[in-house]
Amino acid sequence: MSENQSLKQVFLQVWQQLQFGLSDRAHPARFPTFATIGSTGPEMRTLVLRGVDADAMEVELHTDRASAKVGELCIDPRAALHIWLPTLQLQIRMRATVAMIHADPARWAAIPDAARRGYGATPSPGVEIASPEEHVITPDMARHTALRCVLNEIETLQLDKSAHRRAIFQRVDGWQGRWCAP
Repeated sequence: MSENQSLKQVFLQVWQQLQFGLSDRAHPARFPTFATIGSTGPEMRTLVLRGVDADAMEVELHTDRASAKVGELCIDPRAALHIWLPTLQLQIRMRATVAMIHADPARWAAIPDAARRGYGATPSPGVEIASPEEHVITPDMARHTALRCVLNEIETLQLDKSAHRRAIFQRVDGWQGRWCAP
């Protein structure tokens, strides 16, 4: 990032990196850390980026409907996402309100057969089992849930030897950005 990079350029860079994560299986933005609020505090896990809509300012992830995160989001639909881009030395943090879409046939049809294995198994995610062999994979569209994350805030931290740069963008009648101390 150049010293003269504008807030607008930083904001566009975020969406460019998200698009790279969607199209490039090896790009680190493909695997954001997704955080919710559980009964005992914050819960984090790595998910796969499945959709990016810069116009609507949304990203989409998928999960098993029986997972703990779905229950957590039913209680509190707020979530956070974190992406670290080591080559760019760029951290992207996003805060979102999540809408869940269960068992959507169009989304299910777009999922490759191998990836469908992640949605539907016995027992459900998190249930204790005596051995891994007791986990039976049974892909089931009814267990597929899309997490549509409507972004409310995006924060970037650009690490640089000369000076770190931090920007925060908030959705208020469009997006408003500001620089702040790193």
